[in-house]
Amino acid sequence: MHTRHSGRLFQPSAAERVPVSDIRASPTQDQTLASSHKNFRLRGIPLEYETRSEVCSLIQKTLALETNDRPTVYSLARSPTHPDSKIATLSFDTIPDCLSDRSKDEWSYSLSDGNDIDFGRSLAFDTHFTGFTPFHRTSDNDCNIDFIAVCGLGGHALGSFKEKNGRFVWLRDALPSDIPNARILTYGYNSQLLGSESFQSLTDLGRTLQVDLEDIRDQNQSRSIFFIGHSLGGLVIKETVRILKEEPLEPDYSILNAIGGFAFFGVPHRGLAVECLVPLVKDNPNRALLESLNKNSSLLERLQIEFDRISKAKSLAAVSFYETEKSPTAAWVSSLAHGKSSSGF
Repeated sequence: MHTRHSGRLFQPSAAERVPVSDIRASPTQDQTLASSHKNFRLRGIPLEYETRSEVCSLIQKTLALETNDRPTVYSLARSPTHPDSKIATLSFDTIPDCLSDRSKDEWSYSLSDGNDIDFGRSLAFDTHFTGFTPFHRTSDNDCNIDFIAVCGLGGHALGSFKEKNGRFVWLRDALPSDIPNARILTYGYNSQLLGSESFQSLTDLGRTLQVDLEDIRDQNQSRSIFFIGHSLGGLVIKETVRILKEEPLEPDYSILNAIGGFAFFGVPHRGLAVECLVPLVKDNPNRALLESLNKNSSLLERLQIEFDRISKAKSLAAVSFYETEKSPTAAWVSSLAHGKSSSGF
């Protein structure tokens, strides 16, 4: 495995700690930021809709919006899990009342005769971005590589790669132009810290990604894979690679052989300083996952050894980016997460 370390590239977490920006409450909590609800994903778009403008009109009809309440549609691509439909990402300057319920993160609307066409299916708006979301602009048939980005601890499949207080998402708004032959996918999963009821382990998360990869890859697919891991997402990727190696049968064998390399952004390969995060999770079920990521973790040490062995055997390239300056990280003070910690890899 060829590894290079670099300085700050965009705004990743430090290598062995978690910044305030990486900690997100569940949608039912008061801490949820208003900006997190301005970005939506729309699933179930019929293939007949070929342009973002057409999707915009479809949204207006479906939600019965006024002409001046047009959403901004940023991306439109075929769904990797349901290829008979498309997925779009969008935002509203003013969130419609029908999508403003903070206690929800998904809304479903029928595609009926009221939209002039009856496709016998529904449109689903969501803000959780769980699973795969495509960002590319090229037809899937013209793509020869998959870029798969996995967000981190307390992260979000879109928000973790978005500029702070802005709309620019580099995976969506820049990478498709830079690498037009790539199918670009971001992957979201439940990694929230506050109020979590999840008792998933790192192995559980890796296994889920493995199964989801099987769902979007054909056995005979020659398209290569390049992973982008942010924070905990990098560890999930490494665990998935370890699991794929243990499964010698198809389609796992083909998926493992298709992997060409990795880019790790602030991935805590050696573990996190979790002491300041424990008060965030209290005795919730996700505490076990957090504590397994502690510094000097035997779990992470074994994972690194196995990942290195697989990478060397297959000559896989890995590039690591990490911070070289101090920046805010998490502490529990009057129900707010803030504080400082030094970085290190």
